[in-house]
Amino acid sequence: MIPCPLPIRDVGRVLPRLRYPVSCPAYHRELPGTTKHRNRTCVLLLTLLLTACGNHAVRAPLPAVYLSDADTTEGDTGTRELLFPVDLDAPSSREIRIHFRTSDGSAKAGSDYRAAAGTLMVPPNSTSATIGVTILGDDEAEEDETFSIILSDPVNARLGSAEAYGTIIDDDDQIPRISIPCTPSATGTDYPVGPGRRYASIAEVPWGRLDPGDTVRIHYSPDPYREKIVIRSSGTEQAPIRICGVPGPNGERPVLDGDGASND
Repeated sequence: MIPCPLPIRDVGRVLPRLRYPVSCPAYHRELPGTTKHRNRTCVLLLTLLLTACGNHAVRAPLPAVYLSDADTTEGDTGTRELLFPVDLDAPSSREIRIHFRTSDGSAKAGSDYRAAAGTLMVPPNSTSATIGVTILGDDEAEEDETFSIILSDPVNARLGSAEAYGTIIDDDDQIPRISIPCTPSATGTDYPVGPGRRYASIAEVPWGRLDPGDTVRIHYSPDPYREKIVIRSSGTEQAPIRICGVPGPNGERPVLDGDGASND
């Protein structure tokens, strides 16, 4: 008896020693094993194994989809678009479809941004896309506000990260302030840290191998981060190494607690 799926690399090794009957979840039939019919039977069995068993051996793993945070200044009037980067860890020969929707945090749909929901389609052989959300400007001095994008129901892909945060940076203060955007730069690597992110803890970031232009984004976590940061490289004036915190859905800031911290 031969169970399915039968890996392709094993077919050539197994067929010359077949003893009947052959069994498959979707097919069961006894075939003669005489010398006269053996070659013809082996060809038929190979066809049946690959067809009835679904040829599992040649199915490539699904690419992982990663959604990144984004931010923009609010503006006093009108609207502007906030783009959330979507990246695949590998290209696919098939079209990828993913449902998305916005969810309120400290920013509220209708007054701070326009609610959005729909299906993102990534063409075959592409590894990136964006989800756009319309931001509504006003001239009211207020704290920075956040909302989230949530992904679900991927087709031809799997979710590497299912949620990302959008930050609306208020620009109505009377006293000017400096705001450093926490979006990945075009020249460096993005290192998102936190629950459900590519790096679950600060210790997983390759601090000793950071390059100019790299961005480490530490997301809000209900529990403080208790790990040390040791940087052994440096950026440049044009391409600094940036380490920034990303607020939670209600404006909560990530906390790095040195009490009992380690750098395993």
